[in-house]
Amino acid sequence: MLISEVIEPYVVAKGPILLRRFLPSPKRQMVGPFIFLDQAGPTQIRVTSQSGCSEHPHSGTATLTYLLNGNLTHRDSAGGYAELSSGDLALMTAGSGITHEEKPQGDSIGTLRDLYFIEAWLALPDDLENSEPSFEHHKHRSLPEVCFESGSAWVLVGEGWGETAPTTSYTRTVLADISIEPGGLLPLELDYEEIAIFLMQGDASLNEAPLQVCAMSVYRSVGVPVLKSKSGCRAIVLGGDSFSSPRFIDQNFVASSKVLLERQASKYRNGEFPSLLSEYFAQIQNLRN
Repeated sequence: MLISEVIEPYVVAKGPILLRRFLPSPKRQMVGPFIFLDQAGPTQIRVTSQSGCSEHPHSGTATLTYLLNGNLTHRDSAGGYAELSSGDLALMTAGSGITHEEKPQGDSIGTLRDLYFIEAWLALPDDLENSEPSFEHHKHRSLPEVCFESGSAWVLVGEGWGETAPTTSYTRTVLADISIEPGGLLPLELDYEEIAIFLMQGDASLNEAPLQVCAMSVYRSVGVPVLKSKSGCRAIVLGGDSFSSPRFIDQNFVASSKVLLERQASKYRNGEFPSLLSEYFAQIQNLRN
């Protein structure tokens, strides 16, 4: 059978927002380098000063926010700042340790706003787990779009269908947002060891095997399977080559060993992680100098 696993999400409440979490799963920890995958929305929220994700840490990963609809402001302790609009992508390399927050843009307080995004974490290779943190923001139109006769694919990370995203990749990987028109099809010309399709809406089949909507179907990369849709669909395709070393995860910390995992968690508990406040004072000092 082409499809090896079907992963149904479990629901996580974060304030008024319900998240569908696909990875990590009891069935599978990773797909390629992807060790975490959430879908938030589509929903509407009444924006307050407490909305969004307040400051929190990460290490050992590159975290990714793909904003399908809405607006968010990103700030991090490495000096990264961006105002994200629909279709934008933010990639934050946590490496040795970083803190950040994502909030609705300031002028939206008191209003009812749409919110719909994908959050993913990509585990970093062993030699980059302690790399310097960094941040990059890619506007929607800077990402390559591949157009087919009956659909399209936005290549968000890595390489697919002959296009390479400008987003930094640390391993061979792909993340793409695909749409297929009613009655259309899309060959999945992706040469990776592990690939999954998260069907967000509509109907689809992979080599005639029906896919479950709001679930992630993992399949074995053999030949060029064809994704078809009778009524039209939108899906996220993700994957890459399998990791040769294990990964351990504890809340927002990811590491190749339990020793390193505990070291990072201990650093955060002891107040040794960088903070948004320390970055603010560093910027003030730079202005004075």
